[in-house]
Amino acid sequence: IDPPFITEEVWAKYAQTTRLLLAPGGQVLCTTIVENEGIMKDMMGATPVKFQPSIPNLVYQYNTYTSFHPTKFLDEVNPEIAIEAADPKRRIERDLLDSGKQFMSMAQNR
Repeated sequence: IDPPFITEEVWAKYAQTTRLLLAPGGQVLCTTIVENEGIMKDMMGATPVKFQPSIPNLVYQYNTYTSFHPTKFLDEVNPEIAIEAADPKRRIERDLLDSGKQFMSMAQNR
């Protein structure tokens, strides 16, 4: 579950809908920002796992939350996140390269 907005009000509506649609014993996997960890626990019964979605060009990092014990894949830090966490300079370097590519693309389309 990944709503278009990360506010508590939106998550409350998604949680309500999830409860209505989820089969008995059903499980959820959600993505949101770390600041919403309490919302995930309270509304979705979900806790954070090690896997984090890699979403280039976002200012903040999303986390993954599940209402079930994570599988091997979800219980491992994904390599692209591990590299950036270990070396913030790599993140800055990637962001600069991406910005340069966007600039060149815009300049060519003028």
